[in-house]
Amino acid sequence: MSGKAIGLSFNYGFQGAVSRTPDCVIEAKPVAATSATIAFGKPAVLNADNTFSAPSSVALTAANFAGVAVAIVKQLNTYAVAQDTLQGGAYAADEMADILQRGVIAVKVFGTPTAGGSVYVRTVLNGAFPDEVVGDFRAASDGGNTVQLTNCSWNTGLVDGNGVTELKIKSINN
Repeated sequence: MSGKAIGLSFNYGFQGAVSRTPDCVIEAKPVAATSATIAFGKPAVLNADNTFSAPSSVALTAANFAGVAVAIVKQLNTYAVAQDTLQGGAYAADEMADILQRGVIAVKVFGTPTAGGSVYVRTVLNGAFPDEVVGDFRAASDGGNTVQLTNCSWNTGLVDGNGVTELKIKSINN
């Protein structure tokens, strides 16, 4: 009887999945009424009115980076994006959002990260990278089109076939 193999390695999880949980801090606040949806595994901005916004709605800086949207499944809740896809789901405007402020989380990355390396987020579209949108994580700077998250690093530098890796938020920024 022939056997079957599941492959050489497992995937690193779904976008927004918290990993290595002993040291994680998750904060819940509403998404601003004027914000676009905040997709699971994407960065969130902390607003002056104690709400979160997507970086496509409010300019993301290293100073206002609040954390990464966590894919916490709540029963009897309809998310803005279906949860059964690799995209995960999203928090809509006026909905409570769970944001990881410290810990390790699975995110999609563009480029090749290195363990302990710098983390960047796209803040301006660049036609040279047509697959990237504002709010995507990057392993390398794209000049003025990205911002470096100084309290973050890549946890392992390994990326699975879906482009997912582990992002480490080393300290609470806000």
